[in-house]
Amino acid sequence: MNREEACESYQKESTEILKMGLENLEKEYKVQEEWLGKELIDFVQELSNERSLSKPPMFPLGYIQFSLMRSRIDEDVYQIMIALYDENYFLDRFPSIKFVDVSSLFEPLKGTREKLYQLAKNYRGKIEEFDADRMIRETAMSFYKKKAERFRRIFRDFDRLSCIQSLTHCPKLRVQWGEHKDRSETIFLSDTTKKDAQQFLLWNEQNTIHQWNSKFVYQNWDGTRFGNLEIRQKNLLFLGMRDTILEKCQWECCMLHGASFREAKLKQVIFAGCDLSASDFRRVKFVQVQFIQCNLSDVDFADAELEEVEFTDSQMQNACFSRTALASHALSAAQLQQVCLEEEPYVFYHGAGSENT
Repeated sequence: MNREEACESYQKESTEILKMGLENLEKEYKVQEEWLGKELIDFVQELSNERSLSKPPMFPLGYIQFSLMRSRIDEDVYQIMIALYDENYFLDRFPSIKFVDVSSLFEPLKGTREKLYQLAKNYRGKIEEFDADRMIRETAMSFYKKKAERFRRIFRDFDRLSCIQSLTHCPKLRVQWGEHKDRSETIFLSDTTKKDAQQFLLWNEQNTIHQWNSKFVYQNWDGTRFGNLEIRQKNLLFLGMRDTILEKCQWECCMLHGASFREAKLKQVIFAGCDLSASDFRRVKFVQVQFIQCNLSDVDFADAELEEVEFTDSQMQNACFSRTALASHALSAAQLQQVCLEEEPYVFYHGAGSENT
């Protein structure tokens, strides 16, 4: 067996070991997700405070990057680098940087590495430990990158953090998740530049759901007013529509996964055959709005005004509603079986119901 054949065989035999390692890693992540989100926000707070106190003042904030570093993964040391940059991004000469140790989160991969080392010994020198190390690095990076979807939800109100509001930042503020430098993707975007519906139409003139173009992903039209528009078969993945006003608009067969309509006002709007899964409709006011045969899985409707909205033949799996939604007639009996309710605050203090009461 030559080196090439050994690598192919080793990779096949490693599949089950890596699969089990990923399962254990996912279990550990579920335990630590709340801690991780809070830890990252706390570190952003620290960096923001340091940046605001710097003399001379830093340039306006343009990017925040959360990067899993490869440098010490072979030693089972995992670090997320949090970096605040100006509009020059990686050309910023004075970025604000901190490192978060997340080795405990990736602890399951330590045992996976040992199993891969043991397997490598069967190949009598044709497979080295660095082959196993490479697999662990790629497994860790792939797992981390896939968590971008979860952190889009965790960071969806990023612009409302007091530490971010206290900083001078560029009209466009991006939060990136992934590896260092360009191997990352946007998980949050705010844009305070003034825009209108005509610009939206011009920008999306060549946009089509049938071909991929990153130019049309993560568009941001926060605070814009839209009226009398018909939008068909557009790729509007992670569309930003926070605080917008939409009136007499029709969206047909559009990709709107992960879109944010937080606190928007929708009047006489129709969504027909659209994928709106994992979208954000918190505190939206609906007036004569119809969702017809849409994918509304994992959508958040918390605190939305639902008196004048219809969900005709739409998928509602794990869509989240406030308990007041039960009092409206928006949801059919079948849809009520699919949705989940927003958790109410825990109102009892520890020690209530003591022996003496």
